[in-house]
Amino acid sequence: MSKWFERTPELLERESKQLQSSTTYIEEFQKRGNLFVSSGHFIIRINGKKLTYSATFVYPEATPYSLPRVFLTESNLLEDEVEEISNSPEKTISSFFKLKAKFYFLRHQSFDGSLCLLENDNYESDEFNFFEVKDIIGRVQKWLIGITTGVLPKDTIEVELHNHFPNQKFINILFPQEFYNEKLLKGEFYLRVDNLDENDHPFLLLGACIEGESKTGLFLESATKEYPLMPEGLNTREKLARNSELLSEEIENKNILKGYWWELENEPEIFPTTVELAESINNLTGAISNEFYLKIWPQLKKLDQQIYVGLRFLNRRNEEEWLVLILEKARNENFPIMGSEDNAHEVIKDYDVYAAKSEKFSEESFFLRNAGRVQEDKVKSETISFLGCGALGSEIADCLCKAGVGKIYLNDNQLLYAHNAVRHLAGVSKTGYYKVQAVSQILKDHNPFVKIEANGYNVFLSSLNQTCGENGIIVSTIADDNTESFINQQAADLKRTVFYSRALRGGKAARIFKVEPGKDACFYCLSLYRHEKDSLFFDVPEDFDFPTIRNECNNPIRPGSGADLKLISSITARIILDFLHGEPKPPCNHWIWTSEPDLVTAKPDNLPFSLLESYIPPHKECPVCKPFKATIKIKEPVLDFMRNLTIKTPGIETGGILIGKVDSEGNFIIEFASEPGSDSIRSASRFERDNSFCQSILDEWTQKGFRYLGEWHSHPTDDNSPSKIDKASLKKIAQQKEYLTDRPIMIIWGKNGIPACTIHYPDGSYSKVELEIVN
Repeated sequence: MSKWFERTPELLERESKQLQSSTTYIEEFQKRGNLFVSSGHFIIRINGKKLTYSATFVYPEATPYSLPRVFLTESNLLEDEVEEISNSPEKTISSFFKLKAKFYFLRHQSFDGSLCLLENDNYESDEFNFFEVKDIIGRVQKWLIGITTGVLPKDTIEVELHNHFPNQKFINILFPQEFYNEKLLKGEFYLRVDNLDENDHPFLLLGACIEGESKTGLFLESATKEYPLMPEGLNTREKLARNSELLSEEIENKNILKGYWWELENEPEIFPTTVELAESINNLTGAISNEFYLKIWPQLKKLDQQIYVGLRFLNRRNEEEWLVLILEKARNENFPIMGSEDNAHEVIKDYDVYAAKSEKFSEESFFLRNAGRVQEDKVKSETISFLGCGALGSEIADCLCKAGVGKIYLNDNQLLYAHNAVRHLAGVSKTGYYKVQAVSQILKDHNPFVKIEANGYNVFLSSLNQTCGENGIIVSTIADDNTESFINQQAADLKRTVFYSRALRGGKAARIFKVEPGKDACFYCLSLYRHEKDSLFFDVPEDFDFPTIRNECNNPIRPGSGADLKLISSITARIILDFLHGEPKPPCNHWIWTSEPDLVTAKPDNLPFSLLESYIPPHKECPVCKPFKATIKIKEPVLDFMRNLTIKTPGIETGGILIGKVDSEGNFIIEFASEPGSDSIRSASRFERDNSFCQSILDEWTQKGFRYLGEWHSHPTDDNSPSKIDKASLKKIAQQKEYLTDRPIMIIWGKNGIPACTIHYPDGSYSKVELEIVN
């Protein structure tokens, strides 16, 4: 590949002339080999004084897309050194200059002595920006004037303070919200080692525990408050104090790192040595003399290889910021330490200062990059359940998890096979795991704040509320008509909203639809529309070029690209997020995505990679969607029996069970009402029937071909409407299979002898129904 100065000789000529003709920067040598290099010095005149600063400009191979780097050096480079740089690979430049650099220990000077003085954050520019070298010379001049006078030019609010230390450790430290407790001023902190590099050195540390003092002395929270990231036995303040040997063992084994920290009133400077660090901490915190040495003396005395020091301060955004410095022993000689902590200022000279990268790790900061497209407060409170954790289900769950959904239920009873990895969220390393286990681990890694419940229920053997919890929307990607019809029936009864997502034609198309009971066409409705060839239903013909390639436990697998399935998953997740946000838009509950032109038979003018939106209402003949209408007939002697028992027991509640039949038209016929039983509980505010007695009665009637229909009881007031306890009780009955009904009846009598009848549903709702008296 040709050099930039060969492709753009006019740019080379312009830059070369500006470097040669500047009166601020005096060029001594200019070389062009592998790189274009200029070396010389800056002249700064302040109050009649003339000061010089040695500098070198190195133009990278990516010029003009990348700016030239400016290095400040202890002295002017020799001509042969400039020649050497110009002919060197670009990747070796930092190593060369770090040995020659003049460090001023101020922001905007990086670890290798180079300056970072220009920023470009315009992401909407029509073309790239290249600053001429005269502009860069001007920026360097202002910075040098600032370090000469002590008045630096106005800076940005960004911190990244650790990047300006000449020595750095490639360690990332995540601090949870507890580390920003403003009541604490100084103390100790513990970091958990989470990941190690190939040399068993930590490169990810998690803030596990912070202890400290407040302005009024020792700050004490509850002794039993848990530190969830600390190991068992050290996860409360009480255990920390009691189990000093275990703590020492964990530190010795490098599972836990201990550090000392101070709150600073102002942003700290860059510390060139450990001695200056110690002096600065004592000065900036107003600490007692030698407090820093007193704190770290136990580790110095043992000649620990590393000592962790934390500084918390208000940054330029007026936010609490952490800077973690690692004091590392420069030499490996274990010479004996004599004397007491008074000798610490001598011992510490053998340690160098390294900076580590730290980051706030709260929910607020974690989801900051979602701002504008996801409202955290709206999705955090949501629960979403996934039926099916395959290629689509796993990817949709991942998208919504990253968006910040508060709780996720995962349900799938299948194992992950190696060949699944080409389309699945999980990779080959998860072979043999249950899909819910693999997906759960990945989701937790992408969003540690989400709550996940992973299950392996058989959908046909479990209730929907068991597999999906009792709240929140449901996402089904099972793509099996029988299974999803069963889910559809339960969701309608429980009034649960379900999103169905299916890949079609090998992933070249997809059907996504929402079913909000009472508002949208349900799964069964769509089958009716399709059978009738109704124009409301967009038909997507099957592609017979995509045969079934595998059949896993009656689960046919067809080929499909992971890229297509990931795209379909993203579209589904975006539709669900819009629903959660309540985005104002025309009513829509059905989406067809296709990458093929003229695919949809009902809309032949559709474009490739288009999303067709439509609204499909409930089908008027759908047995699942249409409102439940039934007549409740009751024999007059049965009604008289309940009325008489109510009147005979004024002031207390009584009741029993209702037994009868359901005719071919779905009408209820009540043939019998039981007594409460001798072991029943009856008072002015409570009634519980005698279960054994009522069960024996029901067993007798069941043998005659009758069945349980519901409950009856009385109130000691004129109010015959169901109470909160009544509704909860009937909801539970509607959801339990043992009662063999999902629509139990409740008849309640007031003390005035007037009954009211209600039918109750699995979702907790109910409707009032008039009783029809028959002979």
